[in-house]
Amino acid sequence: MRKYILTRLNEYCPDVWANFDPNIGIEDGWLKHRMKIFNEYTIPSVNSQTDSNFIWIIKCHYKTPKWAMKILKSLNAIIDSRPYYEKKEISCNRLMCKSFFSDNIKKSSDHKEILTINLDSDDFISKYFVERLSESFELGKFVDFKMGVNVYKGKAFMKNISPHHASPFYGYCESTDSDEIKTVFHKSHHKAFNVKKINDIGWGQVCHDYNIFNKLQNETKILLDDKFVLNKNISFV
Repeated sequence: MRKYILTRLNEYCPDVWANFDPNIGIEDGWLKHRMKIFNEYTIPSVNSQTDSNFIWIIKCHYKTPKWAMKILKSLNAIIDSRPYYEKKEISCNRLMCKSFFSDNIKKSSDHKEILTINLDSDDFISKYFVERLSESFELGKFVDFKMGVNVYKGKAFMKNISPHHASPFYGYCESTDSDEIKTVFHKSHHKAFNVKKINDIGWGQVCHDYNIFNKLQNETKILLDDKFVLNKNISFV
């Protein structure tokens, strides 16, 4: 089985950033803030995976500045990562991204079964994330962890996702024998109902000024073991 982590880093987002400059993903302040989170949380969590047999596809804006491209290029020294720079402005809506990721997976996959996993560029995953999702592989189903954490001002708070749909960290299992590779993006996580849930804490979201979705909602402070490897000191109490 071939595994792919799919990340949309910084791009034209008219559907999400409706009240902002649609090219905010290449605006200097926004991008420096995002790359700081990416370096402190996302990269070390991906690099610490107990199952490292995956390809990390990173979708980027074609106008990404050279300093950021240099960081992404250096990733390949530690992770099998493949940044792609779109040559056209396209919505970053998950469904709109499906064809992009599907096309690039077709070019690289020599396996009959694949697992595609969504990971946003300001989030992080436990070091057992890929391993546990792979163990739960079931063709035609989404797979996900039941619980995660929200990080706010250096503190971690447990967060539960509705049992009826997937979290933004969902994966999708499928065969490559079909004419179309669906990828995890063929349904948004709010509409992914056929989900196999792993009863554990597997992911983390960073609450920050540019994140308009992740808000603390009466979550409970928690104590964790060594599930997460980050370049940031966080108190899990």
